[in-house]
Amino acid sequence: METACNIGPSQQRRRLIVGMPLLFAGVVASFLTRSVLAQLIAFLGLLTVLQVPTQTCVALALRGEKNLDQGPVRLDDPAEIAFFRRRALQVVALALLATLLLWAASRAWFRFARA
Repeated sequence: METACNIGPSQQRRRLIVGMPLLFAGVVASFLTRSVLAQLIAFLGLLTVLQVPTQTCVALALRGEKNLDQGPVRLDDPAEIAFFRRRALQVVALALLATLLLWAASRAWFRFARA
């Protein structure tokens, strides 16, 4: 496998710039309201932010592409495509698990701390 990432530094920065405010807003909103929208915002923020440490864009990986800051390039190696697709699914699963933990913590907050 040629690279262990499918996004370059500027793509990673872009995900942090978009993801951190979404994550912050989702976490705060989760403890202020019981809205499902808060969990959705937190999930999107987590999904975006978690792509940075794994250096894997979920959308690009599922399309079999990479963008190392020169624009999207199609991957040719089937093993590399499979690797990034597995990693992308792990990122989605981790974001979903973290969102469920946030949901449980916020529900506990509403039940016990605000009672």
